Amino acid sequence: KDENLEKYGYSISKPFAAGEIYFSSLLDTLLCQAYYSPKITEILNQMIMGSANTPEKLSKVYKQFNLSQCSLTSVDVPDIKNLSFSNLFEYFVKVHNTIPIGVYKSYVWLHPKESNDYKITPNDKLFVLTDKAPHENMGIKNVQQPEQQHAQGGKFAPKNEEKKLEKENLLTLQSLNKQLQDLFISTKEVFQDVKNTNKFIIEDLADKV
Repeated sequence: KDENLEKYGYSISKPFAAGEIYFSSLLDTLLCQAYYSPKITEILNQMIMGSANTPEKLSKVYKQFNLSQCSLTSVDVPDIKNLSFSNLFEYFVKVHNTIPIGVYKSYVWLHPKESNDYKITPNDKLFVLTDKAPHENMGIKNVQQPEQQHAQGGKFAPKNEEKKLEKENLLTLQSLNKQLQDLFISTKEVFQDVKNTNKFIIEDLADKV
């Protein structure tokens, strides 16, 4: 309503919530916060420019390790009763190479009881980080429970196959860990350049003020 806009301003309006408009005063706030959190400038660069603003050094690293930028999207929950978030997380990571980061429910849940693993319902939505197009994540309706994934034709897979799979997963994790360490070393210099640039901007603005 107009009276609410006059009282609280446009920060409660639908266009602002949808990201269609912004206020110039937000830039002042971000500039001040960047002094205490230098990574804000880097995050904003990635949000606004995406891969077009990726430094050349990082681009080479991405290409070397076959890495790609991901995006946030929502997907349907598999139509299974009593599906826990931990089982769902494991399934999405292993099968779709996608990381679930949150659950959207169609109702407000006030003061939920403490639990190690909440149950997910088919009416929920999942927020996931993925490098796939949104329509590619929709083919997830027929998901088996973890104990069913190890059974084929009514018989469980032999234990030696499970051990072999565990060994392969361990080797894969070790390889990924090594690649992440190499990536960290390669990007450390870039992060330092961003920090120095941000410090220079702050000092320059302080001198002008």
